[in-house]
Amino acid sequence: MKNSNFDVRRITRISMLVAIIILLGLFPPISLGFIPVPLVLQNLGILLAGLLLGKKDGMIAVISFFILVALGLPFLAGGRGGIAVFYSVSAGFLLGYLVSAFIIGLLIEKLHFKQKITSALVATLVGVLVIDVIGGIYMGLYLNHSPISGLVSSAVFLPGDILKAIVASVVYVSIPESMLKRASNN
Repeated sequence: MKNSNFDVRRITRISMLVAIIILLGLFPPISLGFIPVPLVLQNLGILLAGLLLGKKDGMIAVISFFILVALGLPFLAGGRGGIAVFYSVSAGFLLGYLVSAFIIGLLIEKLHFKQKITSALVATLVGVLVIDVIGGIYMGLYLNHSPISGLVSSAVFLPGDILKAIVASVVYVSIPESMLKRASNN
């Protein structure tokens, strides 16, 4: 009996992206010293979740990852975990992860440029901006500075995040379409 809400392939895809996000957290964060949020590679996994899973399953993957982190598993870059990270200076970036996965999935579904890579790049670049804008505004407010100050500070992440968007897009276009089959209603 097939139940559309319980598809083993769908759960496997979601679980694999959660594992990729976790594995990317093993790369040590790079502390810049002049802002309290480090450079991480983990958001590459968020971009991939939106691209490869779509808006619904991409969000499910990020929420699943957040549940594991909230339970105390040290899966965030630098070995951080626990509920406190959702109340830290980087909480806005975490919220941005969730929103970004949804928006990337939505855009990749709606954009139909001639070249598949163009759609992927536009979607991931918008996703990167979403993460950095939400994270920057929250960081500014958390530090009792202006939201604009937080946005300006988070601009330091843009060069690396643009590179991650390019990498995620190249990965996306290199995967055969048959493997990208998303669940319906996703």
